[in-house]
Amino acid sequence: MLYIFLSLNLFVVRGQVVFYQDVCKCGVTGAGFSAGLGNGNGTVEIYIEPGSIVKKVYAIAYSFKNALSENYILNGIPLNFSENNLISKVEFPNPFATPTKIYLRDVTSFIPNNQQQFQINLPLNTGLEINEGFWSFYLFIVYENPSLDLINYNIFLNNIDFIGNEYYELNDLNPLNTINPISFSIYSDRTGSDLQGNQLSHTVNLNNVLLGIIGGSDNVNSNFSGAGVKGHFYYQNNQLVGLDDDTADPFMNGTDGLADISSYIPNLSTSFNFRIKHVDFPNQAVNFNSVNLAYFLAYTSPCAEFPTQTSIDTTLCQGSAAQLFASGGQAYEWQPATGLSCTDCPNPIVTADSSRLYTVRIWNNDSCSVVRPIKVNVQPLPQFSGVGSTPTACGQNTGSAIAVAQNTTPLPLSYSINGAPFAFSSTYTGNFANLSAGANTIILRDAFGCESDTVIQIGVNNTTNAFFTATPNSGAAPLSVSFTNQSTNATNYSWFIESDFVGENLLQHTFDTSGNYTVTLIAWQNDPLCADTFSIQILVYDSLIIQIPNVFTPNGDGINDLFTITTNQPVKVEYHLFNRWGNVIAQDTKPTAVGNSNFLLPIWDGAGYSDGTYFYVIRVVHDGKEYEFDGFLERIE
Repeated sequence: MLYIFLSLNLFVVRGQVVFYQDVCKCGVTGAGFSAGLGNGNGTVEIYIEPGSIVKKVYAIAYSFKNALSENYILNGIPLNFSENNLISKVEFPNPFATPTKIYLRDVTSFIPNNQQQFQINLPLNTGLEINEGFWSFYLFIVYENPSLDLINYNIFLNNIDFIGNEYYELNDLNPLNTINPISFSIYSDRTGSDLQGNQLSHTVNLNNVLLGIIGGSDNVNSNFSGAGVKGHFYYQNNQLVGLDDDTADPFMNGTDGLADISSYIPNLSTSFNFRIKHVDFPNQAVNFNSVNLAYFLAYTSPCAEFPTQTSIDTTLCQGSAAQLFASGGQAYEWQPATGLSCTDCPNPIVTADSSRLYTVRIWNNDSCSVVRPIKVNVQPLPQFSGVGSTPTACGQNTGSAIAVAQNTTPLPLSYSINGAPFAFSSTYTGNFANLSAGANTIILRDAFGCESDTVIQIGVNNTTNAFFTATPNSGAAPLSVSFTNQSTNATNYSWFIESDFVGENLLQHTFDTSGNYTVTLIAWQNDPLCADTFSIQILVYDSLIIQIPNVFTPNGDGINDLFTITTNQPVKVEYHLFNRWGNVIAQDTKPTAVGNSNFLLPIWDGAGYSDGTYFYVIRVVHDGKEYEFDGFLERIE
């Protein structure tokens, strides 16, 4: 049940796009079923001339709001409708019914040549919001028979937003021969009552002539309220026959959605218009506004058959292009122009960024043409929902990676890493082993061949540890040093003293001259890129030099304020200072400390004593040897 409130006196005008137009020795028949506001099942009747071969069968359905996929059951066979079958999407003023989506699916392979009745089950649409879901079902069948006369037929799918007053213009039809019947039928749904509760709720005008007022539920849908008006018929050998509760007369009334419109159109006309309008429009409220979905024409024409070929429905990956084609005509007209490299050529390049229905009109001469639909489905590129990796042992190929595609990606998937052949996966996850360190490019390909890529970095787990000891690590030249390699998880070594390579093994080295030497060990296992480095500083001195001053000036000017011993190597100093009477004024045992370029030991600051001569006894210990010095010292302030 749809409740719509409008206050605008408007109607929509648009040239209606022809979905299909053809000329053949054939007949056409159509029938539909609806459960109105819910689900249900029923049987519809069509007619196929005995001895005929089914040429083309289209099943048409629609949905409200955001329903994505549903199965209808036709003679026990499930027919799925999804976004891949979407042909038209229009707006509805009722928020519970917008957008309205119209779907069409070629089901020719499911229809036997001698079938005259069809059992249709409509889906339950569980777990959805009010009105949301898939509704109604219509079959349009073309059957060929060489004994039948030529006819023309057209399928028009609605592409106009619903406001309760829709106006359509049908142009570029093959010339309409009004000597014979011209079949005009509609496929609608949810056709309810007017404000007074009358079932007749919508007027149908053709070329400004009233065909009648329609509303209610067809006989085949009589068990369901608001099931809508659908034209049930067949047309062959210049004859129009109504089925169900439809009559082959010039009118549409009640649940009769079929009319012979030959009396309303000039002979050999190639266009006409019609309007479907709610009887209460433009009053304040429009209740039970119908859903007008498709319209069908069948008639005779001076036009003859001519062979044509066109592209089949095409699936493109987002961002890619493809070439469409049509042949067999003198001129071509593609619609819409969006995404096409040309609209009047036989072979346009399409670069559509979203799924779209294209039609190509193939002209045989100035007045005769056929129209073929080509659905271009644009498949979004697959996306990764997550990636991960584990590091490789350094120098080996033991890393691994995992890439997970979004769970909406069409299965089966396939993955390739670093240019390797694609491997199929029936799940959304790709696993990769035996990977080396660094960047690894993974390509994800979905069931439609669309691809995306990502880069996964494989880290390095380096267990090599370079380490050695040096004994001693300092001393006077010439200094002999022994080295002990204590590295772990390494099999290859390079030794350097300063920047000079000294071999793969280093057990001992003699440093002949003084200096501060850097000894470096580079160790690795399997791959030099996985090396670890360790260094030790070796300090080599000249022969021992000891400087003992004989004067100092503790005047606070920062120059020579302390009595200080200076050495070129670290030593331990034992000292005694005496005044002129032989009394000890300072004594201690200390090692020298590192200075700017030598080793220092401040001994006495002279505080509390007067200028004069003082005496010292100093014993120096270095490398197990002792050196003793005595002398005098002048304090001058």
